[in-house]
Amino acid sequence: MRAIEVLESAPPGGELAMAYSTMSQLLMLANDDDLAVDWAPGRWRWPAGSATSRPRPTRW
Repeated sequence: MRAIEVLESAPPGGELAMAYSTMSQLLMLANDDDLAVDWAPGRWRWPAGSATSRPRPTRW
């Protein structure tokens, strides 16, 4: 969790996306399906007016 907190303080990027994906996978393997879905990359959205390919999570 500390790594995700550090990455969230910076602009969104590939490292943060990978951290969210990893967290989702670990939660899935721990059979915490509801929380795993909350962390899943499919819940991300594109930043408004952005030409970037960096997704942002919808949960924040």
